[in-house]
Amino acid sequence: MKKLNAFQVAINEVVMESVKLNDELKSLQEQKLDLINQINVEIKNEALGNASDNSDLKVSELRNKIGPIEDRISELNVKLYALEQHKPDRLAKSRDEAHKETEEFVSKQSSQLQQKLDEVKSLRGLYIQKLLEAEEIKTQTNNVVGEFKGLSRNHVDSSKENMNGLRLPEVDAMKGNSQGNHAPILPMEDEIRRVFSEKKVPFWYEEWLLSGEIVNENEVNDRKNKREKAGAANGK
Repeated sequence: MKKLNAFQVAINEVVMESVKLNDELKSLQEQKLDLINQINVEIKNEALGNASDNSDLKVSELRNKIGPIEDRISELNVKLYALEQHKPDRLAKSRDEAHKETEEFVSKQSSQLQQKLDEVKSLRGLYIQKLLEAEEIKTQTNNVVGEFKGLSRNHVDSSKENMNGLRLPEVDAMKGNSQGNHAPILPMEDEIRRVFSEKKVPFWYEEWLLSGEIVNENEVNDRKNKREKAGAANGK
């Protein structure tokens, strides 16, 4: 972002110029106040009868010093006012160039963002496809098991012992989150919201990057500790 950086540099130059003028102005105002205080001391001493022989001359010299300081203070105030008034015009060119660059950047980022969201959206269809395939497996299995049970019951006996091992595992993770938030098959709403809005990933994400597995929090911590110990041992 060269133009944006240049815009910041231009602003810094104006700010530094303003700081320099204000520092000088403050210093001159302090000098003027100090001279006024010295004059007041001389005048007070004179009123009390404690004036020195050259008191009038000293007061005159002090007042003569104030004049150039006041002139410079007025000059600085004019410069500061002009700087503030012309700042928008002075920065307009670099601002416009930075705006154009930023606009192009936003446009490019918008395309990339839309591409990522389109990829996520395509997974929505993939979820349906895979769930249909899983449902077909269930249907085929249940049909075969049902046929076996019917044949066994009708032609041999109805003993339940012959039915052992003929049940598919319950997909509890499709029904809720009783096993912890590593269990659900589909992305959970709060996971989606926190990743996209807050850039916070689920606790199992880093382990998934390493192993491709979504496991519970205890398992995540156990594997992490084992890797750290192995790393420490290898570093010895």
